[in-house]
Amino acid sequence: MIALCDNMIRGRELDIPRRKGLVVPTENQEAGYTMNKRRVSVKDVFSVKKSYALKIMLIIYLLSFLGATYNHAMDLIKYGLFPYQRLNSNVPVWLNIYWTLLTFIDPLAIVLLLYFIDVGLVLYGVVIVSDVLINYWFMISTKGLFSWINFGQISQLLFLIFYLATVRLIYKETQRMQKGDQ
Repeated sequence: MIALCDNMIRGRELDIPRRKGLVVPTENQEAGYTMNKRRVSVKDVFSVKKSYALKIMLIIYLLSFLGATYNHAMDLIKYGLFPYQRLNSNVPVWLNIYWTLLTFIDPLAIVLLLYFIDVGLVLYGVVIVSDVLINYWFMISTKGLFSWINFGQISQLLFLIFYLATVRLIYKETQRMQKGDQ
């Protein structure tokens, strides 16, 4: 009975003529949901004529993780499952597992970024922050303070800086696209 009365009241509320500036929210809007739940994909971004900077940033994101996927896959192909202890006897088991899992997590991040940019950005952040922190910790603790000065470590650090500098802009732009303000 209460639900029936509630629906009747809501039905009357929606019949109120809408004057300029007066919008009666629907039940979903009251709960904080947006009407357009579809997420923005890379295809959506590239279908827009403008947004050149956004396109370049996304290409850099995709290429960086493609390179990381390639590196981890080559280690698996050359040295077998959990290859990092074979490359360095100081590698603990948990770190060997983490680096091996990146072979699968990196392409997952790429796929998520391609189809759901906002979700992909989160996974990219988790991966690059954890990877840089773990790699720098390992390098410094086993080989000394300046052991991180090599191409792999510096390129990861540069991508982390790029990620931190651009992630908010990419997120805001894709949210703007999602709302239809292209």
